[in-house]
Amino acid sequence: MSSGHDHSSTTSSTSVEISSNSTDAELIKNGTKWSKNNFKKYLNQISAREEGHVVDYIVRKDDDDPSIVDAHEITAGPNGLIYFSQQLHNRIGYINTAGKVRFLDMPDGSGPHGIEFDKNGRLFITLEFQDKLAEIDPIDGTILQEFDIAFDDRSVEGVVGPHGLDVDDKGRLWYAGKSSDTLGYYDITNNEHKSFSLETRSNFAPNFTNGIDFAGGAAGPIYIKLDKSGTPWFVNLGTNEIGKIDDDENIELYEITGFNMNNNSRPINIFEGPNGFIWTTVEGDNSTDSSENPVREGGIAQFDPVTEKFINSYTETRDKGAGGSIGHTPDSVWFQYQDKALVELNVDEEGRRFQTTYDLPDIGTRVMHRITKGPDGNMWFTSLKQDAVGVLSTKTQGIPVFSFHDQKKDQQYLSALPDELTKLQSKPQRYRDQEALFLSSTKNEQSKATKRFTDEVTGATIWTIDSEKISAMKESDNFTFEGRDFRVYPEANSVDGLVPVFEGLDTESGLRTYSTDESALADSGLTDPTIVWYAKPMTL
Repeated sequence: MSSGHDHSSTTSSTSVEISSNSTDAELIKNGTKWSKNNFKKYLNQISAREEGHVVDYIVRKDDDDPSIVDAHEITAGPNGLIYFSQQLHNRIGYINTAGKVRFLDMPDGSGPHGIEFDKNGRLFITLEFQDKLAEIDPIDGTILQEFDIAFDDRSVEGVVGPHGLDVDDKGRLWYAGKSSDTLGYYDITNNEHKSFSLETRSNFAPNFTNGIDFAGGAAGPIYIKLDKSGTPWFVNLGTNEIGKIDDDENIELYEITGFNMNNNSRPINIFEGPNGFIWTTVEGDNSTDSSENPVREGGIAQFDPVTEKFINSYTETRDKGAGGSIGHTPDSVWFQYQDKALVELNVDEEGRRFQTTYDLPDIGTRVMHRITKGPDGNMWFTSLKQDAVGVLSTKTQGIPVFSFHDQKKDQQYLSALPDELTKLQSKPQRYRDQEALFLSSTKNEQSKATKRFTDEVTGATIWTIDSEKISAMKESDNFTFEGRDFRVYPEANSVDGLVPVFEGLDTESGLRTYSTDESALADSGLTDPTIVWYAKPMTL
């Protein structure tokens, strides 16, 4: 098995912050008003973080049982917040890009674990210990709907144990039944539930605990992820396999090859990477060669879904493996060691070209579990044995900017400050129909700062980089200059991958709306949508 073509492996030292005080890990409350000084402070804070900088945010309550630590799944929402699950605490939570945390309690004994958004911004979770899936309000945590996926007779057939979760474009909630060797989906559009059993279920079923019966021959499907075509892929922790459910709803299994490990490689994560290849991470061999020198190696492997073969595998020998994720750049794949480091692989169609290893600060045994792209261009991850959510700054870091179309007031919000963003989505404002416009640059010399004005006649907020407009508005008594805000690009070819941002004007109210969708502005009756700048699109 190939280990890829020539590559170099480098290690990047990291700068470190550990935030555990009430300032950085308090509940999100009223938000911060978007003033010139607040924006400048936030911009300077982000710009000062070099590539490889790590911040660990402790996500614990004062009254948490000190014997329980748990931070499991993580996903970035389209609303600019990062969500995580804490199964043993019976809660989920979200954290904004400034490190403010809010906890959302779930029912006692429910064991929330899998967590994912659909294309419409609805948030779904698994309630693993109750054999349920649920839709919850992404801001206040109210359970909006529950979907029972238990066996018809749980007392005879055992538990399902929905662990991993993903949502397709048809409204189907796909889950991995960790404790039952089943996979399935619940179609919320027609209330249809369908379950698929692995052949290994006959080895041990029924199982009445929420664990995996490895001794009984269980496969233990724990994680499921859809590719761009909507095909669900999953991993079997106990049987060295990845699998998929094809268009005809048949299960196909593929043995993981290329790792020289004594026992099962323990696949733990799967996702679609660049060029349509499927990547899976493995924990590695749990055996030891002596009591003083345990074998601790994990890895990541590349699978070709066309040839249905593993084409590359990369053993990472510094520690056991954990989660993986596609990165913010089109050639980036990330891999987690459980405790010591994060690894970024630069890949092409042939496999790994080179990789960079980022050492993490020593905060004790981490047992990292999952990693995801954040709305700030950085990589966010959980450390379940520390009740921590961490963020590693990357070369693509910037400031996400959001436009709100569901407006309750006669003004246009275009928000970049994380505290204000959260406040706008909370009661009583309840701005929810936000568009992730772009990731604005904080350092690129080709970008320009937008100038923000208030129209004193209409009360509308105006952003522009047009020097003639800026001069005219500064000279007019009808406009007040508020300050410089997020950075954008004046030309489409300033950097690769830019998209135009349009401004539309409601001539009756003076309301200005900003969007990347020109037709949406025109359909709303706004006058002559025009391009006001170009920007890097969000990649969530």
